[in-house]
Amino acid sequence: MTTWKDARFDCFYYDAAADTNEPCEVALSDEGELTVSYWDDDINCNAVYKGKEAAPGLFELTAPMVEGHATLHQLPDASLLEGFWQEGKKKGMWRIKFGQARNASSNCDEREAVPKSTIGRLCEFLVKEIIEHKTGYVVENINDIHANHPVTDLRATSPLDHKTFEVSVKAKTGAEWPKVKGITGDDHYIVFVDVRDDHDPEFYILNKSQWDNTLKDILPTRDPNSKKVIKNGAIELRWTRLDGKPGFQRGSKLLKPEVAKYKDAWHVLPVCDDRC
Repeated sequence: MTTWKDARFDCFYYDAAADTNEPCEVALSDEGELTVSYWDDDINCNAVYKGKEAAPGLFELTAPMVEGHATLHQLPDASLLEGFWQEGKKKGMWRIKFGQARNASSNCDEREAVPKSTIGRLCEFLVKEIIEHKTGYVVENINDIHANHPVTDLRATSPLDHKTFEVSVKAKTGAEWPKVKGITGDDHYIVFVDVRDDHDPEFYILNKSQWDNTLKDILPTRDPNSKKVIKNGAIELRWTRLDGKPGFQRGSKLLKPEVAKYKDAWHVLPVCDDRC
């Protein structure tokens, strides 16, 4: 059992001012159950959320005493948890920052590298939750239906008229998004997620037209020794290798300054007329 008795959390409401730097206690059992407890003035006792991992690093929790349902996920190398919560008709987001861990059974300084596939899935889940809140659409992960679905990862459907749009999610933990292949359809959107341990996750959202313009802007800056074209939403590079054989690469790196103006541009996504 690992516990963080001096953890702190920020609670964000969609219709009220945020509560920040509130004390809480976090515990993770050897069986993988996460518990978050904090004092709740409304019930004059501790609210206790409990739940297990639904996916690596992703927890789904409930708190019956406040009719609570919540998600929390830990991004790689980050000493915090982030997610969404709902208590009755109230909804919001929350962020928990760890204090000093007390580990009764293991060395908590030893950490395994997080696979890229896990980082990608966590970011897909986070983007799914944000889109559902901001648009009123119901979002499913296409990769759960068709493994490694090409081009897009999420499909959003309006509960009013059943119109859909799809989203490609690109995550990075380093200096660049590698070999980005982009999007191809007019009803496609792309969300770049910057996951670093020195700041909260950042989101950059583009529609098809904006992505096409971005490709045109960055094309001249790519490998000068290759023949470069834009085809089906991606930059393609062709060159002659040292052995005389043709080289080919579809997709190009992308740097944060190249999409900086689209940070938090969730407004480009369709929304339900009455917010569902």
